[in-house]
Amino acid sequence: TAARDLSNLRLYRQGDLAGAWAVLQGDHPQLSMQRVAVLRLQRKDAEALQLLAAMPDGVVSELDESRAHWSGRLLYEAGQRGAADPLLRKAKAQLQAQLDSLPANYSGGQRVRLALADVQAMLGDEATALQTVQQALRQMPVENDAVNGAFALAGAAQVHARLGRVNLVLPLLERLRQLPGADHTISASLLKLDPVWDKVREDPRFQAEIKRFAELDQ
Repeated sequence: TAARDLSNLRLYRQGDLAGAWAVLQGDHPQLSMQRVAVLRLQRKDAEALQLLAAMPDGVVSELDESRAHWSGRLLYEAGQRGAADPLLRKAKAQLQAQLDSLPANYSGGQRVRLALADVQAMLGDEATALQTVQQALRQMPVENDAVNGAFALAGAAQVHARLGRVNLVLPLLERLRQLPGADHTISASLLKLDPVWDKVREDPRFQAEIKRFAELDQ
């Protein structure tokens, strides 16, 4: 919807959490899900979980990510690892089943692989997460698809950040900055706000990358 798109734009470009929330008027499922996303960035995980739990299964099934994936991530980022793990294991099984059902050369499988890698990282399986990331990047190299490849590099950087591997994050961000339209994959605002970057955010080199991405927005 237009309201969801405007909300995303305010988050992405300005990091305007209040403004991103204010435009979400109505009961459309996409608006409800966007409210969950805004609450996550506000670190209001309990409210986000409550809103997600109230959404009917039929609505949640239409989302890009399952209820288990969303709920597990929110609990993980809230520090509730014990409660998060069963949901993340469920999400892992769902993503693996989805991946197994796709043709080997299906480009959309790259997004699923990166989502799986993120879940593996949250479950503490670092070696497998890193391997899954590399499989995803090989599936659709940025040299073959500038748009989807760039989004894959951004997704890979997020998984590496989830693992606290700043030395793997930084080369990916640097590479992204050199690509046309880099500011459409990662923004300075989300580098500042998104919990996925928490483990690397205080590193001075990461802070320098935030400043460099901010220059792309000018």
